[in-house]
Amino acid sequence: MRSTIRLDQASVSSATDFEWPVESPQTTHFSVVDKDRNAVSLTYTLEYGYGSAIVVPGAGFLLNNEMGDFNAGPGLTNANGLIGTPANLAEPGKRMLSSMSPTIVTRDGELFMVTGTPGGRTIINTVLQTLLNVIDHGMNAQAAVDAGRIHHQWLPDRFYFEKQTFSPDSIRLLEKLGHIAVEREGQGSAQVIVVNTDNMSLEGGQDRRHTDSTAAGY
Repeated sequence: MRSTIRLDQASVSSATDFEWPVESPQTTHFSVVDKDRNAVSLTYTLEYGYGSAIVVPGAGFLLNNEMGDFNAGPGLTNANGLIGTPANLAEPGKRMLSSMSPTIVTRDGELFMVTGTPGGRTIINTVLQTLLNVIDHGMNAQAAVDAGRIHHQWLPDRFYFEKQTFSPDSIRLLEKLGHIAVEREGQGSAQVIVVNTDNMSLEGGQDRRHTDSTAAGY
């Protein structure tokens, strides 16, 4: 909108010339580090359209609706992924489980890495893999985000892998071990910042699986 303002001529107000920016219907994550190495890792969601449909008076934002993250009832655990363990049943004073895993990593007391992602039940595995890619495999931020991802959540008993990111030989070896491998288009949208300890610069990794992801310096 700022770019449409001209100093030499008044603009014409028109409802047909204006478009609201597209807001993702999914969980959102962003990672931020400032010049003093203060860090924020934030994952948020409304869960359903308009969340709980309740707006905080005087604040203007919607409250989310995470009630669906409680288990539906006791003893419902099955092979399709429905979980019915007592620990996550709806009861007064309890908070439902969530896979959201915004993460800040320090090394020797100093900031080293910020990561997080949307993706429902795949979030924990996606975040873990970005951590392993940087810490154990020595990848930079972008390479850690670009690397292929896998997911297994116990039930259903399936091993999910991203399309065109693992060799057919690797998949065959996993299937030989008894895994049921299922191909998927993509997993998550990780946003990663890594402190390069050689020169203390910041590396940003944007998840190119989604067109609205970006890494920027200010």
